[in-house]
Amino acid sequence: MRHDGANEKRAAAARAARGEVILHWDDDDFHEPRRVSAQVAPIASGEADVTALELSYMAALPKLELHEARAGSGIILWSSLAYRTSLARELSFANVSLAEDFDFAERAVRDCHRFLVVPEVESLYTRHEA
Repeated sequence: MRHDGANEKRAAAARAARGEVILHWDDDDFHEPRRVSAQVAPIASGEADVTALELSYMAALPKLELHEARAGSGIILWSSLAYRTSLARELSFANVSLAEDFDFAERAVRDCHRFLVVPEVESLYTRHEA
């Protein structure tokens, strides 16, 4: 598997972060305006350490096909993680170029950190064929 240094960039960002919560935000994905508050609230209240959104829509490029996920499907949008900054500093990110979000969340859960999928926040994930 090719390594592209994303883990090092995420670790550096976590070290430099001044806030208590970090959110992943892919530049080609879209979320409704209440995404941040909906994901941060369970972390701020102590209900969760890591949150993610459920997938709502996927746009397949370059064909511009739009697919809607069935409500309540349980498909997690891994690129939408939100988590405590302290957790990022504790766990860091694996040296992989694919699915580093999933790997981080899986290790957090394995270490008994609380994970919550935030329902009913619409999102659009963009998938590139290449």
